[in-house]
Amino acid sequence: MTRPIIRIRVGLCLAALTLACVSTEAATDDAVSRLAAWADTLPVDPRVIVEIDRYEKDEDSPFGGAYAVSLAAGVRRLAFESVRKALERPVERGGEPLVEVAFMEPGFAGRPAGETASGPEAEFEKSVVRTECIAFLESRDITPAEALRIYAEPGFRMSTRSKIKRIWMEGGLDCVETEGVRIVMSPTLYCSRVDELHDSTMASQHSQAVSSKGGDGYQAVYFKESLKTFVKVPGGIVFHYINFYRASGLGGVQKRVGKGKIVESEKRAVEELGRRLSQPPPGD
Repeated sequence: MTRPIIRIRVGLCLAALTLACVSTEAATDDAVSRLAAWADTLPVDPRVIVEIDRYEKDEDSPFGGAYAVSLAAGVRRLAFESVRKALERPVERGGEPLVEVAFMEPGFAGRPAGETASGPEAEFEKSVVRTECIAFLESRDITPAEALRIYAEPGFRMSTRSKIKRIWMEGGLDCVETEGVRIVMSPTLYCSRVDELHDSTMASQHSQAVSSKGGDGYQAVYFKESLKTFVKVPGGIVFHYINFYRASGLGGVQKRVGKGKIVESEKRAVEELGRRLSQPPPGD
């Protein structure tokens, strides 16, 4: 049977701080409009639905109705809503990147009228990890597209995220294998469809996991969707990242260990990107 194709908390500038705030209004209004229009053109890949439905078989716990389709559409809406909210607010300039990691509550992505989150659906959703990051990056005339290219290149990703074992392209998909944490967390191996939108003032990359591999000894990645956005503003670039992730084997210990490692990893990546963007160009 053919699967259907279905058509962000942010740190605020506090008055008590002496750090300057970057007004993103003029630059980001246009970016918000472009992102909204782009979102309408991005389908939920049918393979995303297949991966969510794998949970039913792995746990012998069937979902009700068209749950996978509803969840994927709900998360897509939340991802783009997150970046819209982030870009409509001032961003602290000169501070550390702001990173928030949360495990979602059942029902976070919405439900059809009259339905409640219970049973397999609730079990699935309470282990969905949501990661959000926002930062102001000083730069020397580097475009958002160039910043995205640096941030997304395999070498940069592997150098700033210690658990990534390898990254490669396969069948037009971006594939990643990670190492596990002994006893606590198994490795993963998954591939994602990647789409990009960029011009001289903004760049965004949308990624959705469409294949989870690895077999025995690996976590199954049932769902992963992320959105990375860079917007040019006076003096630099505003960076926003939102990611929703659900894998197997996420118990209490795994959640506690994983949360700290995610925060550490995201801060390290943004700080390294900021360092690279602020470097003088060769020959300067």
